[in-house]
Amino acid sequence: MTTAAWFLIAEDGQPMGMWFQERADPTPIVGERLQGEEGWQAGEVLEFRELARACAMRRYRVVIHVLR
Repeated sequence: MTTAAWFLIAEDGQPMGMWFQERADPTPIVGERLQGEEGWQAGEVLEFRELARACAMRRYRVVIHVLR
């Protein structure tokens, strides 16, 4: 398993929080559905960009479309 940090951003640029993904390949997938947390219930990955690693942890800026 590999752990990565996802920095979630809404389409309008609003920060939606940070997630830690622990799975074999923690790279986001366009179209992937997410279960929400505070302030939102569900979202879908629209695009992502890998950021520089920090302490060997992969990090991604992930733009989501909030579904509800």
